[in-house]
Amino acid sequence: GFIKLYYILQKKLTAMRLLCVTLLCTLWAVTSYAAITSRVQTPRTARPREVSMDSLREENKELQGESRASRQRRSTPGNDSFSHTSALTGDNNPYALVHYSGAYSPLIFIVTQRRSNSLVVQSNIWRTTNLGQNYTNDTGKLPDDAIINDIHISLDKEKLILADQRNNRLYRTLDGGEHYLVTNVNFDPETLLFHPNITEVVLAYDSEHSDLYVSSNFGADWESLSTGVHEYVWDYLDKEATVYYETDEGNSTFLWKATIDATNRISNYKFESLGPIETNSLVLNNQFIFVEKQLNQSDTTGEGGLFVSYERGDFAEAMFPLKTQEQHYLIADASEQQALVAVYHYDNLTNLYTSDASGHSYSLSLQNLRGSDIDTWRTRSATVELVKIEGIRGTYIANRLDPVSSDPRYWPVFTQITYDKGGTWKFIQRPPYDSQGNPNDNCTISEDCNLNLRIDQPSRSGVYSNEHALGMIVAHGNSGKYLNSYWWGQYYSNVYLSRDAGMLLWNVAWNVFTQSDRVHLD
Repeated sequence: GFIKLYYILQKKLTAMRLLCVTLLCTLWAVTSYAAITSRVQTPRTARPREVSMDSLREENKELQGESRASRQRRSTPGNDSFSHTSALTGDNNPYALVHYSGAYSPLIFIVTQRRSNSLVVQSNIWRTTNLGQNYTNDTGKLPDDAIINDIHISLDKEKLILADQRNNRLYRTLDGGEHYLVTNVNFDPETLLFHPNITEVVLAYDSEHSDLYVSSNFGADWESLSTGVHEYVWDYLDKEATVYYETDEGNSTFLWKATIDATNRISNYKFESLGPIETNSLVLNNQFIFVEKQLNQSDTTGEGGLFVSYERGDFAEAMFPLKTQEQHYLIADASEQQALVAVYHYDNLTNLYTSDASGHSYSLSLQNLRGSDIDTWRTRSATVELVKIEGIRGTYIANRLDPVSSDPRYWPVFTQITYDKGGTWKFIQRPPYDSQGNPNDNCTISEDCNLNLRIDQPSRSGVYSNEHALGMIVAHGNSGKYLNSYWWGQYYSNVYLSRDAGMLLWNVAWNVFTQSDRVHLD
C-alpha cells in the first residue's frame, strides 16, 4: 500500500514537472524532431515564424485561459511585465512573419502580409524596441511600392535584410531597423543564405533560372557565382567563405566549390575526377561531404553509389556489406566522428549502417528500419524513423518493421534504443506501474512487454530531447508488442517522461490525442 501511494504521489509530481517541460518541447520540436530528412546540411540561420493573425489571437486566448486555470501569475509586486498585449492599429493583413532578435535583444520585427493566390500583394513592417510593450509601423521607411516577401536574418542582431521579389529589391538595415538601404538586384531574391560564421557574406538563389549569386558586403554588391545550380551549401568548418554546389553541364551534374574573398573575388574548383553525380545528392555534415555518383540503369553492375570526402580530402566510394543495383541513401546523422546512413535496397527493405571514422567503410547496424516509400527516395524527400537523443553521446531511438507477412503495408512497428551509436539495440522497458498506479506484474524486457514510441512526420508529435536538459526525454507511445497507431489504426497514446535517457520512462498522461504538434495536459 505504501509503495502504491508513493508511486501515485511521484506520478502527480512528475505530471506537474511536465507542465513546464511541455512548454520547452514546443520549441525543441523544430530542431530535435525525429523524422530525419534526406538533406542533412550545414546549420542554417534562423527563420522567422510564419503564422496567421487569427491563429495568433486564438493561441493567445488559449494560453491565457490555460494559465488562469492552472496557476496564478508569478510576478514581483509592482512588476506586471510577464506579458504584453499590443495592437497593430489599422493593420488588417491576415498573415504575419515574426522575428525576435534573440537573447539580450529588445528587438522584435513583424511583417504582416495580404496574399492572393500565394502572392504577397500588400505588406507592412512593425518593430518594437522594448520587447513588445508597443510596436511602431516602419512601413514608411521603405519605398511606397515596397512588397516584403521575407525576412532574412544574419548573425548580427542589428542586421537583417527584407526581400522584395516583385520589385527585385533588398531593404537592408545595419542598425536594427532605424534606417533601411535600398539595393536593386538583377535577379529574383527568393532565397538568401547567410554564411554561418561570417556576417557580411551571403548567397542568393534564383530558383526560376537556377542561378546562384554571392555578396561579401551584406548584400550591397552581388556577383554571379554559377548558373544551372541545384544544391548548394556553405562549408561552415572552413575559416574562409567556401561554398559547395552542384551545377549542370549538358545532361550531367558536377560538383564544384567556390571560395569568396572580402573583395567578392571568386575562386572556383571543379571536382573533375569525381565525374558526374546524381542531382541534389550533395550533403555536407561536419567533417564529411557526401554525394551519389550517377547510376547507369542499363548496367547491372553500375558505377553508382555513395562517395565520401573525409576532412575535405579526396572522394572515395563508401563500402557497404550489401549491394544491389538500385540503392538510395539518406545521411541520417554524421556527428560524433561517425556517420549513420540509411540505405533503401528493394521491396521496402531499408537498413541502417554505421561507418568507421573516415566514413568510407560501413557495417550493418539495424535491419528493417521504418522509412517512407520508394517514390520519396527517388525524389530525395525520404524520411526514416530514427531520432538522436540530444546531449547524450551515441543514443538513438528507432522504429523497425516486423516482416510478419508477405505484404510490407501490413508489417507492424516496434521501437528499440541504442546507447553505443548502433552497436547494439534493445527494447525499451515499459513503466513498472500502469496508469492506475498498479504494478505491471511480470513485466520484464521481452518482445511482448516493451514500450513503443511514435516517431512521425515533422508536423506531428514524436520524441523530444534537448542538449540543455541532459537525459530528459518526452515521448508518445504505448506498451505492448507493437506500436498501436500503426498496427490497429489507433491515434491515441500515452505520454512518457524519462530523466535518464530512456533507461526508464514514466507515464505522465494517458489517452492523449497525438495528431498535433503539441501536448495538452489537463
